[in-house]
Amino acid sequence: MDNPQFEDLLESVRDMGRHMRGAVVPEARGRELREPDVAAIRERTGLNWLRYATRPITSSSPAYLLSTPDSTEDNG
Repeated sequence: MDNPQFEDLLESVRDMGRHMRGAVVPEARGRELREPDVAAIRERTGLNWLRYATRPITSSSPAYLLSTPDSTEDNG
């Protein structure tokens, strides 16, 4: 890593430290994330927590999980 890149990285780390201590960092951007509605997700996917936690996963794609034939079963 050449010196200008290192200096840029070092300044970014310093900005992060200032931000974490509560100082205003003009370049910092924040984003509010909503907490997911777990009950609605379980209802939509048809999975209870035990079934979801113990099922074999061959793909981490949410589309895969929603497209499996047993995703609409009543899992109580």
